[in-house]
Amino acid sequence: MSPGIEQCSTTTDENCDGVGVCTGGPRWGTSLGDDGDQFAFDLAVDAAGNVSVTGGFRDVLSLGGGHLESAGSEDVFVVKHDRCGAVMWAKRFGDQQFQEARSIDLDQHGNILVAGWLQGSVDFGGGPLISNGLTDGFVAKLDPDGNHLWSTSFGDRDEQFAHDVAVDDSDNVIVTGSFWSTVNFGVGPLVSAGFEDLFVAKLSPSGETLWNERFGDEETQEGLSLATDPDGNIVVTGYMLGTLDFAQHSLVSAGTSVMLLKLAPDGAHLWGRRFGEQGFQYGQRVAVDAQGNIALSGGFSEAIDFGGGLLSSEGGIDLFLATFNPEGNARWHKGFGDAGDQIDIACAADGAGNVVVTGSFSGEIHAGGGDLESHGSEDLFVAKFDSSGEHLWSSRYGDSSFQGGWGVTTDSLGNILVAGVFTGGFDLGNSSISGAGNKGFIASFMP
Repeated sequence: MSPGIEQCSTTTDENCDGVGVCTGGPRWGTSLGDDGDQFAFDLAVDAAGNVSVTGGFRDVLSLGGGHLESAGSEDVFVVKHDRCGAVMWAKRFGDQQFQEARSIDLDQHGNILVAGWLQGSVDFGGGPLISNGLTDGFVAKLDPDGNHLWSTSFGDRDEQFAHDVAVDDSDNVIVTGSFWSTVNFGVGPLVSAGFEDLFVAKLSPSGETLWNERFGDEETQEGLSLATDPDGNIVVTGYMLGTLDFAQHSLVSAGTSVMLLKLAPDGAHLWGRRFGEQGFQYGQRVAVDAQGNIALSGGFSEAIDFGGGLLSSEGGIDLFLATFNPEGNARWHKGFGDAGDQIDIACAADGAGNVVVTGSFSGEIHAGGGDLESHGSEDLFVAKFDSSGEHLWSSRYGDSSFQGGWGVTTDSLGNILVAGVFTGGFDLGNSSISGAGNKGFIASFMP
């Protein structure tokens, strides 16, 4: 029998790792850092289990036998590890000014897509991309060995940010973010209606723009995350103030609200949802499973209703995980928090429809398997739920300093990969990660 995705509803060892139940136990962990600051924002895993991670770093990025040195303020890094955490290759991109990658995804051939923003110039291998003003967005495509395939930037004299990139099953590239003034992907400029608008753009596998759309009014709207479903539809989340107008309806915020949009492969609007009343609410990450069900994670203050009943904050900003069917109707939701603030949360769906979340928390949170208590500042947490929302396991890791997960994904066997940032150190049970300052890390956990 060939290894397959671990089914947490049985005691059969489907992925052939010697464990027949889902425990979430740590497999391995590695740090990314040395002098200066390093931030691991996102990661992606290929069919062989190799893990590519991206982010930004200052000074030196230490990689266990080798290192990268930044050219100045902050540079982009892309590092590829094998399934056991050993470094396969590492690349640095940037000049003396500020460049940062926030998102990474892979196409069907293992090619790597990276998105972020730049000041000054950055050369991924096809010639320099030069900022037109304050900050421009960028998307770059590398082959599985890190060689340049294509790269593009977009912006004007104001600020443009590419927050997330995703690849559909046809290897088309979709990017979302926010912009002031104008942004041009090569098919004519998009003009913001006021302060900050969100954009969604679709590029072909070779980097040509297929279409782009703008959403927003004179207030603030920002696209933070997107994902594609098996039919090539696009799901986008972020936050909004003011109004989002569509052909058939409008979304109007009461405070700062979560927005969730679904677009057809050609960019046509399918449906939109707004969540949140007075207070502060935001959608931070979205994922879609093989059946087209949607997982949405973010933060909220006061109260929020996803359609399945009111979810109330325990105080300050709490975290949420909410799921929806392909039509945008509520399935189930969870809240995590106490009287303090919990800010960061990311989610992913595995091949069996389970949902995994990671983030950072201070104080105490309850995911369903007992209270998790931080040991000082903010600790890393990882939790897993089955497709109906039942708690499978949850764990915390950290010391008296900061540890937080910013990106999460799963491999073909159901193993979980987390990228994030820490100061101080933390114990993964079979390995310890430590360092001074802000350091990036990757950690792998069993299903």
